[in-house]
Amino acid sequence: MGAGLVSPFGAGAAALAAAAALAACEARPRVFAPPVETAPQHLIDIGDFALADKIGVFVVGVDGAPEALDSALRPALAERLIALDIAASATSANRSSYLLEAEAGRARNGARIVSWRLIAADDAVVGLMDQAVPGGPAAWERGGPTLAAALAADAAPRLAALI
Repeated sequence: MGAGLVSPFGAGAAALAAAAALAACEARPRVFAPPVETAPQHLIDIGDFALADKIGVFVVGVDGAPEALDSALRPALAERLIALDIAASATSANRSSYLLEAEAGRARNGARIVSWRLIAADDAVVGLMDQAVPGGPAAWERGGPTLAAALAADAAPRLAALI
């Protein structure tokens, strides 16, 4: 016979051994390769959907409003905006969310108004809107879900146009 080695197990076993040896090798780092895309880590869970960067509105509240009105208006307005296909929340935000805040005041005739401000992530005011508050002073002081629902129903489509 010649000087070459002959495996008693045949060529198939030699190929299998070579494949096993290659599989045991660690991958070499790819320094100049582009980064591998991973799932976004910037999502905030808001019930049935996730609010991603550069999308969505965080309803902050109404400064100067009675607590009962403010606590009822924030979620009511967020729900109305969601119904208009605008991602909105009264409880969660991210670094790129628009902020929707408001201040309660009085018009020249003494009627209550809510002045809304839509603020971009870079602190630029991108929209302003004034809203008359229905009902008299007693309705304002009572606040609650009835007045909040009326304010949200009137404000949501107008704010959606700003967004």
